[in-house]
Amino acid sequence: MASRDTTQQLDSLTETMLRELACGQYGAVAINSGLCAEWAERAVALVGGSVAWVSNSAHAVVGLDGMMYDAETTDGVADEHELPWVARGGIGIEYVDDEGTTWCPWDRGYIAQ
Repeated sequence: MASRDTTQQLDSLTETMLRELACGQYGAVAINSGLCAEWAERAVALVGGSVAWVSNSAHAVVGLDGMMYDAETTDGVADEHELPWVARGGIGIEYVDDEGTTWCPWDRGYIAQ
């Protein structure tokens, strides 16, 4: 479990990014839908640790003192399978268009970046 200070700093970062992106209505899952690496890099600058990648995926997290953190999991988890992003099968806010192509709203500008 993260220290209260770490959790507060990570929560603040998440809130700041949601305001910057004008996508607060989607919650932290919006950050984990294509901007997880940026969140992780900014989080490392705040709390230390290092940017790590979830096994067999393209999801960036912060590794710190044996715990993993992302925008949805600011209190940290010891096992990557406890991350909501992993539990969803690596799906954030993604859509499948009429041709069957999966894309993230960041890719098409549906969420201001």
